Amino acid sequence: MKVVYCDFCRDVSILSSLERDRCSRCDRPAERVPYRRSWHYYASAGILLTTAVFLWALPPPEFTTRITILVLAVAVVVVLTSMSLKSLRAHALAFVRDGREKEEKGS
Repeated sequence: MKVVYCDFCRDVSILSSLERDRCSRCDRPAERVPYRRSWHYYASAGILLTTAVFLWALPPPEFTTRITILVLAVAVVVVLTSMSLKSLRAHALAFVRDGREKEEKGS
């Protein structure tokens, strides 16, 4: 995964590592922005792993119970992933904005 910023759109795009560094909105060249994963990412990975182990390794509970557990875990993971992406976009925009302000002060 990589994060790029487009000066033309003033938007952040989240791309896979094999995609070109181009804006996903306007397809113009974009610059990479460093990022770090938030706690949301690790929490969602932990929830998925724990749920998988729970459903696979323990004696099988009733089918509807298993489906309910799986649906709840996926719902929580979707919410955490959404929060993680929102946080990532905000961090990338703040990073670019701070870098632009430093350039303007230096000039």
